[in-house]
Amino acid sequence: MLVKDTPVLKRHQYMKRVENTRGVAMKGSQRDAAGAPLVADKRTSVANPEVQLGRRFTSTEFMNKLRSINKDIIMEPHPGLMAPPDTAYHRMNKDKAVLSLLIGDKKIYLFVCEGDYMPEWDTMNTSKAKVPVDDPGGPWKTVDIPWHLVKRGWRTVLIRLLHKRLVTLDAVERVFGAGNRQSWKILTGKGMGELPY
Repeated sequence: MLVKDTPVLKRHQYMKRVENTRGVAMKGSQRDAAGAPLVADKRTSVANPEVQLGRRFTSTEFMNKLRSINKDIIMEPHPGLMAPPDTAYHRMNKDKAVLSLLIGDKKIYLFVCEGDYMPEWDTMNTSKAKVPVDDPGGPWKTVDIPWHLVKRGWRTVLIRLLHKRLVTLDAVERVFGAGNRQSWKILTGKGMGELPY
């Protein structure tokens, strides 16, 4: 019978922790690597403001169109505008607005959107991430990945309202037009496919 003494047991426990840490690192890097194609090509990058701009609307233009579909949805300035200008809360939200739903005399918060202008599609900024090339034990390379949402696109706002059943797809496409991207077809249920994120 093989008996494991204390030093051997400690070494096995240590190696198990190392393997678990490697597994967590690999999963995280694989998630990062999956987002890299979204910013790799500058002609289609979600971080390229010119590509994502599409048909730009001011918040007033967007709300005029939206209220022709559902007059109970309103837009108000984000509370961050009332914060002292030198605070991070103000800096992060100075160009944001809040969409709410009026039901009788009650206002129900929906979500935050852009308060100045809205690009057609979400615009992201990027961050650097290290991902394995082929062999997990080999060298890793640095790639750009989507990081934070900079500007929420008006199509994303419409999709969220569709999912909340506050607008219908027919009305949205009649007023705003149909989206020309695969993501629009998938998220509205008009087509099948797999989103790249």
